[in-house]
Amino acid sequence: MIQKYNEATAVLEKKNYKRALPMFKQVIKEIPCKEAYTNLGNCYRGLGMDKLMFEAYKKALDPTIPFLDPKLSTDLHALNNLGLAYYMYGDDKRAIDLYTKAITQKPDFWEAWWNCSTAVLRQASSGKLDQFPRGWEMYKARFLKENAIKMKNNKDGLMYWDTKSSGDSIVILTEQGIGDSIMFGRYLSLLPFKKVYVQCDISLEPLFPGYTCVRDAIECDAMVAYPICSLGECFSEIPAGDWLKGKFNAAKFSSERPNIGIIWRGSPTHANDHNRSAPIGYFNRLSRHCNLYSLDPKFRGNRYVKQLPISSWTDTAEYINGLDLVVGVDTSVMHLCGSLGHPGLLLQPLKETDFRWGNNVSRSVWYSDIEIIQNPQSWEKVFVEVEKRICAL
Repeated sequence: MIQKYNEATAVLEKKNYKRALPMFKQVIKEIPCKEAYTNLGNCYRGLGMDKLMFEAYKKALDPTIPFLDPKLSTDLHALNNLGLAYYMYGDDKRAIDLYTKAITQKPDFWEAWWNCSTAVLRQASSGKLDQFPRGWEMYKARFLKENAIKMKNNKDGLMYWDTKSSGDSIVILTEQGIGDSIMFGRYLSLLPFKKVYVQCDISLEPLFPGYTCVRDAIECDAMVAYPICSLGECFSEIPAGDWLKGKFNAAKFSSERPNIGIIWRGSPTHANDHNRSAPIGYFNRLSRHCNLYSLDPKFRGNRYVKQLPISSWTDTAEYINGLDLVVGVDTSVMHLCGSLGHPGLLLQPLKETDFRWGNNVSRSVWYSDIEIIQNPQSWEKVFVEVEKRICAL
C-alpha cells in the first residue's frame, strides 16, 4: 500500500489532479490514513472542488485516523493545508489558528510561518496596524521555506543593515514580483544613507527615479544591503502610497468620453492566476460607457479595447497619468497606479486575495487612491459594481 501511495504522490506532484484523485481514493479504501486524506484534499483543491477539499483536510485531522507511516506523529501538513483553505476564503483568524498549531508542533516548520505571515499581514493591511510587527517578523520565513526566496548578490562581505545605523551607502535588493518592488519603493526616501542603490532588472530602472540602479550589488560601493520587501519592518509608520506622484509626464487623450485603462490579466505563471485574471469579455462591455485602453503591452487590441504603444514602464506611467481611471486585477500595473496617486479600481480575485489589498475593505492601508472591489466569487457581480463607478464619471 505504501507503494501505491507513493505512486499517487508522484502523480500529484506533477499536478495531474484528475489522475491522482482516484489513486488516493483507492489507498483510503484499503487503508484509511492521514497522509492520503491530506493529499486527497490537495487533489480537490487543484480541481476547484472546495467543499470536498475542506472535508478531506478535516478528515486528515481526525485523531481516530492513523498515519500510513507510523514514524509520523504530527498533523503538520493537514493543519497547514487547512489553514491555506481558510485563507483562500478570507477567514484569516481560523487560518492563523491552524498555522499556529502546526508551528507549535514543529517550531521550524517554515512553510507554516510563511503562510501565517500572509494572513497576519492581510489583517494589518485591512486596518489592524498593530499586527504589522508580528507579520513582518514571520515574513522573514520566505528565506527559509521550501523554494526559498534568493537574493541576487555576488558581492563578498556584503552585510545586512541592522535597521538602526546610518552610513554613506546601502544597496536595496529587489525580490519576488514587480508589484512588490513598486509598493515598497515608498520606503527608499526614509533610509538614513547618503546614497541609496537599487539592485533590479534594467527594465525596472524608470520605477526608481532619483536612485542609482545596478544589476548586482557587486557594481556599487555599498557594503550594506537590505531586501526591499523587508523595509516595512524598519519603520513604524507607512509612508504615503503616492510616492511616484509628479515623477512622470501625462500622455494626452483627445475625447469627451472618459478614457479608462484596463488590465485584466497578470503573469500566467502566478500560482493564483486562474482566480485573479478576469475574462476580457467583461471589460469589453464597458466600452459603451467610455474609451477603453489596454495597459497590457502584449495586447494588440480588439473592437472594444484600443492598443497602446507601450514599450517601457515610463510609457505605462505616462499613459496612466493621462487616463481618467484605471480598472484592473491584482497586477504590478495597479501598484504603479496607486504609487502615481492616480485613481483606480482594484478587482479582487475570485479566491485567495493578496495580503497587500486587505480583506473585505474598500481601501487598503497601502494606497488611498485605489478603491477595492470585493469579489463574491462572481465576475458578473464585480463588473456590475465597476459599471456603477464608470457611470458616475
